[in-house]
Amino acid sequence: MTITSVSTDQPLNRQEIGAFGEELACRFLTEKGFEVLTRNWRPHTEHVRGELDIVARDGNSLVFCEVKTRTSQIMGSPFHAIDGRKVGALRKLAAAWLSGQDQRFEAVRIDAIGVRLELDATRRRVVTARVEHLMAVA
Repeated sequence: MTITSVSTDQPLNRQEIGAFGEELACRFLTEKGFEVLTRNWRPHTEHVRGELDIVARDGNSLVFCEVKTRTSQIMGSPFHAIDGRKVGALRKLAAAWLSGQDQRFEAVRIDAIGVRLELDATRRRVVTARVEHLMAVA
C-alpha cells in the first residue's frame, strides 16, 4: 500500500510519526480483510509491561501486530527493531491479552508491519508512505 501527500500544520514528532504509522497499518489490515479488535493495548499488571500495537482477527486466527515506522534508512529496515528480545516481550503481552479473553481462536500468530515515511524538508508533509506486512514472524 502506498499513500501520498498527507500534510500537517506542524513538524511531526516521534510519537506522531508512530501514531501515523499505526493508523496506516490499521487501514492496510482492514483493506486486507482483517478485523481490528483493539489498538495500543497495555496489560493491567506489573508483571508484564509493554504495549500491543494492534490485535486483529484474520479469519479464525488471532493476530498480534507489531508496527514499526521509519522516516530514514539510518536505523535500517523497520523490521530490524523486532529482535529476539522484542519477540519475547510480544509473546508475554499476547499471553496476557489472551488470559483476559473468553473467546478461543484456531491459531494465534505475531505479525510485523513496517511503515516507511518519506517526509518533506519541513517534516510537515508525508510525501509517500509504504506499508510492508510480514506474517508469522513469531
